[in-house]
Amino acid sequence: MNRTQPKVSVCIPVYNGQDYIAEAIESVQAQTFHDYEIIVCDNCSTDDTEKIVRSYDDARIRYCRNEKNLGLVGNANRCLELSEGEYICILHHDDTMLPENLELKAKVLDENPQVGFVHSNLYWVDEGGNVLSEWLEDAQRDYIEDGKKVFLRYMKRMPKGALIFIGSVLARKECYVELGGFREDLPHSNDNEMWLRLSLFYDVACVGKPLVTWRQHGTSTSSSWDFTN
Repeated sequence: MNRTQPKVSVCIPVYNGQDYIAEAIESVQAQTFHDYEIIVCDNCSTDDTEKIVRSYDDARIRYCRNEKNLGLVGNANRCLELSEGEYICILHHDDTMLPENLELKAKVLDENPQVGFVHSNLYWVDEGGNVLSEWLEDAQRDYIEDGKKVFLRYMKRMPKGALIFIGSVLARKECYVELGGFREDLPHSNDNEMWLRLSLFYDVACVGKPLVTWRQHGTSTSSSWDFTN
């Protein structure tokens, strides 16, 4: 049976994510928007990640295991290659979506063809999922702006940290294809560079309500970073 192309690809890059992967998947399944696929791109996990993912009886879930560990950026680019949706979200295995996330963001892209990507406010949570704070003030408002304006604001913010969180972004696949994938020579800032690059060519939108969670815990890549300033 031929698969119908989904509107949205939710890509979950993962390495040894057994503690949180189920929560991430189930947050996507709980969306008010249903025209999506979930691609779990496993970077050679050695724990029970594969067993957990394959336990879901959901035809929208695709589990793909890399032949070798591609690194964080390489796995993100593998997600882009595997995705079939018109819009793409990269959701890390230890983060989650709130129920309206895909619906509200897909609507923005549907209604505004000049927008390359839309992001949102978020809840920053601890290991147990307890809310610590919302995201930066700049993301706590609705806007559609010329990307170059966002670019300049982002550059001013960069000495302190990111302005946009990767898990909150829903972007057009055609934009990724046109401008290329994440840069593997920038392992610690590849996502920032991507949003800056996209903003030079497309308008940027934001939904001011928190629509995703970003979990900080002892084994997360960002556990030693400070996002409170």
